[in-house]
Parts: sequence; structure tokens; C-alpha cells
Amino acid sequence: MFPQRQGASAAEAALLDEARITPWTVRRSWDFITVSRTEHNPSRREVCTNSGANTLSVALSPVERAEWRFENGATRRTRILPNTTSIRGARDVVWGRWDQTCKCIHIGLSPALLADVARQVGAPPPMLRPSEGLHDKTILDAALLLSGEIDNWGLGGDLLVQSVANILAVHVLRNYADVIPRSFDSEPPGLDRGLDRGLDRGLDRARLKRVLDFIETNLGAPLSLDVLASVAAVSPYHFARRFKLSMGCSPHQWVIRRRIDRTKTLLRDTRLPIADVARQVGMANHSHFTTRFRRVVGCSPKVFRRQS
Repeated sequence: MFPQRQGASAAEAALLDEARITPWTVRRSWDFITVSRTEHNPSRREVCTNSGANTLSVALSPVERAEWRFENGATRRTRILPNTTSIRGARDVVWGRWDQTCKCIHIGLSPALLADVARQVGAPPPMLRPSEGLHDKTILDAALLLSGEIDNWGLGGDLLVQSVANILAVHVLRNYADVIPRSFDSEPPGLDRGLDRGLDRGLDRARLKRVLDFIETNLGAPLSLDVLASVAAVSPYHFARRFKLSMGCSPHQWVIRRRIDRTKTLLRDTRLPIADVARQVGMANHSHFTTRFRRVVGCSPKVFRRQS
């Protein structure tokens, strides 16, 4: 077992335990974000860690001795503690070596994502400050959640990842950017000008109805945050915030809820094969569909149909 973060809740500890036993050295990419789970073996030779993305690296196991140096810079020696984060900007070229195996979750945020979120909140293109040994609960929780999505091709997965990517982008801009945005509460230019001013209000009735109708009509299609935001004619950053104020849940949670409800209706009122039901609610992978349905409803689709 790896050391547990001090003060971690039982739920957080369970997530950490799950991450530790999951198969390692896997990678998955979405629009503007890449997540990899990597087991780094000890390295006597320096290894370049530049990936071309703004990288948040969460260490899940300790390293007693690690050495890092930026290109043409002095070598820094440090101890890596479990559940801590290091941050590297997209332009940072860093060389490193370490004396023992370390399991990490790496999140790569593309420069385009950070620039787009900065533009939406009225800030100039950002540059991240390189940082080490951060005890950042937001990044740790996001890393564990995204690590799970590497393996789960579940309901609303793309929407979930896009939502988390936007949350991380705003978080690092607020806390680890060299250029501080002028205001995270100011209304951005462009699509949002027709909205009521202030982030404390939800979507107006017409926009909300348009989005909800679109979701109902397209439950079997990919429903990304960008797509839903474009239906509302709102930037993704503001859409996620205002949708939650209107509906009491995130767009991802709403889509999952409606897909599960549609699944129940199809199982109860039709004799469609379960595989066809899964496809009609946007789940081509039958096993992942069954796992997600059981997690939400408490039984498998087959049992639900038999009991209905």
C-alpha cells in the first residue's frame, strides 16, 4: 500500500486504492486534453519530460531522490511525496532522473485550451509557472477521475472529460499562471453578449429549452460540452456554470440521467435486444453499458427488464 494523504476521506482513500491496482502505462486523448497513467522505472540517465502540452503530473507513490533541471539550468534535487503535483508549461524543456519506481498520472492540457478559456474570461494568453510538490486537492481529485475514464467508455464520458478539462484550465489559470486574468467574473466578448449579466444567473428559459430539447433528440449521439454550448450560443465555460444553476446538476450528470431514463423506458416498453438499447442511448460497448447501468440503477439491464 502507498502512504495515504493525511486527512483524506474514506471516499478519497478508496479512489487512491483503486488507482493503485489499475493496470498501468496506458494513455488516452480527447480534444485538448491527454491523460496517461505511467509507471516510471528508476533512471540513471537524464530523461527529457517535455510533451508540448501544459502538464500536471500527480505522483501516487514516493521517490526519495529525484533530480530535475530546466534546459541550460541548474540541477535541483528533491524528494517526491505521494499525492503531490508538479506543473510544467508547454514550452518548458525539463530533464530529470529518479532513484526508484514512481507511479504517476499525467494530464496534458493543450495551449489552445488554456488560451481559449483565458479569452472567454477576458485574460491574455497565459504562461504557467513551473511548480513542484503541490498539495492541490482539485488537481488530485481530477487526476483520479480522469484516470478512471481511461478505462471506462461509459455514458457521457466525453462530456465528463471536457467538463473536467475546463475546470482544470480555470483552476490553473487562477492559481499557477504568470499572467493573472483581469477578472474571472467579467462577461467575455462574442457569443455571451445576449445573456443576462452576472454568473449568478442560469440560462434564460428559451436557451434552456433549446438545450434540453436537443439532448432529448440526440441521446444516442455524442453530446460534448462544446456541442451543447453551441446550441445555447454560449461559451463552454459559461454554459457549464449556468446550466448547473438552472438545473441543479452539471450537463454531464443531466445527460447520464436522461440516458438512463431512456434506457429504462426502452427496456420496459419494447422488446429490443439490450445491445440495440445500448446503441440508442449512445453506448456501443455492451459491457460498459451494463456496468454503468448497474452502477446507477442497482441491477443489470437484463434483471431490470425481467422485473419491470
